[in-house]
Amino acid sequence: MTVCHVETLAMWQRYSRLKLSLSLYQCLPWQQTSAQQSQFAAQLARQWQLEHAIREQAAQRGIRADENGRMSAQYVLRTFFDDEPAWLTALQQAGLDDAGLRQALAHEATLTAVLDAVAGQTPPVGDSEVEVWYQQHRPLFQQPEKRLAHHLLLVIDDEQADSTRDIVAERMATLQRRLQIDPRRFARLATRFSACPTALAGGKLGWITRGMLYPELNAMLFSMEAGTFSPSVETTMGLHILWCEAIRPAGETPKALALAQIREQWQETRRRQYQRQWLAAISAR
Repeated sequence: MTVCHVETLAMWQRYSRLKLSLSLYQCLPWQQTSAQQSQFAAQLARQWQLEHAIREQAAQRGIRADENGRMSAQYVLRTFFDDEPAWLTALQQAGLDDAGLRQALAHEATLTAVLDAVAGQTPPVGDSEVEVWYQQHRPLFQQPEKRLAHHLLLVIDDEQADSTRDIVAERMATLQRRLQIDPRRFARLATRFSACPTALAGGKLGWITRGMLYPELNAMLFSMEAGTFSPSVETTMGLHILWCEAIRPAGETPKALALAQIREQWQETRRRQYQRQWLAAISAR
């Protein structure tokens, strides 16, 4: 097992060590198993070599990190930690004080800026390429019918005196009467009474395609007209009310939108490929 003397490392190396361990093993470097540590030493050496090569390219190209880049770099690493105390403790154990962290973040942001500049040199995707791919894969752009659905659930539990089938059915009937009086109450009623996690969003399920819900709910939802409420529907979960807010008929994605989506995805794929080729080239020097 290789022992890493943190005090001998540059700030960017301390940061890189911390980030790589979290990325590979979801743990801090000093929490790795013996097997992980033996693998990590070689991986870390390659990572440092690559980062050094990128920094040399940054100097040659006159690329420097900006404040937004530093903030983004910190955000990426910070997301590995559940709370601020854990984050600060990890930085301290990694040997990164405030000044050291700023140096490391500037280094990280510079790497990102160089890679972005490299990706910006990627040749654009041609119109003819996009058109050919679209024609060959046109069925992919057929959109199924979708329905914007909301729902409210009351759970049946015959072992609980206040949740038997009869009592829950009576409660559901009361809610349905209240909706008939004022349909705008649905979100408020769902938030207050629904036992489904969607209650936090006023009962909103979102755009639903066939087969996404329980069979009973699926059959009911796709028999409804837009703007209507369902009668009580029973599943193994309990009793439900559905609200079909809107219907989006089946159809084909507009060609202009489809071409734009293809171009964007292809260009991003080529950017990543171009970056990988460039990294391989500078690593081999």
